[in-house]
Amino acid sequence: LLPGEHNGTFRGFQLAFVAGKAAIEYMLAHDLEAETMRKGKIVEEFLASRLRLNDPSLTFRGLGLMWGIDMGSYPCGTTQKIRKACFEQGLILELSGREDTVVKIMPPLVIEDEQLIQGLGILMKVLAETVSPMGMPPVKQGFVN
Repeated sequence: LLPGEHNGTFRGFQLAFVAGKAAIEYMLAHDLEAETMRKGKIVEEFLASRLRLNDPSLTFRGLGLMWGIDMGSYPCGTTQKIRKACFEQGLILELSGREDTVVKIMPPLVIEDEQLIQGLGILMKVLAETVSPMGMPPVKQGFVN
């Protein structure tokens, strides 16, 4: 075959191969799996020690560097307010769950410890301003079929 004649959807392209190889080399050289679990412990301990100071009913769950804070007992729109306030302070968060009731914490796997703790601090500050006893109280919400 001449150049360009043998192509198709299921054949890789060189840039993806090079990027994939570099990612695997980085992952192995920096023990990214162990580092991710170590940083996940930082998040877990931070949330366990500080989240319930804002509201004892708040729950969280996660693994590694993917975590969620369940805000389902708060009025619709609460998580959007939290996300907006965090963004205004330099922290990007996403929402998930039914009706976007879960605040997602999903930093880059290569984040430095200081940046991770700084971001968690911003989130706790915003939560304190939004859902503390002086802020918005939770309400019971049922699910509609």
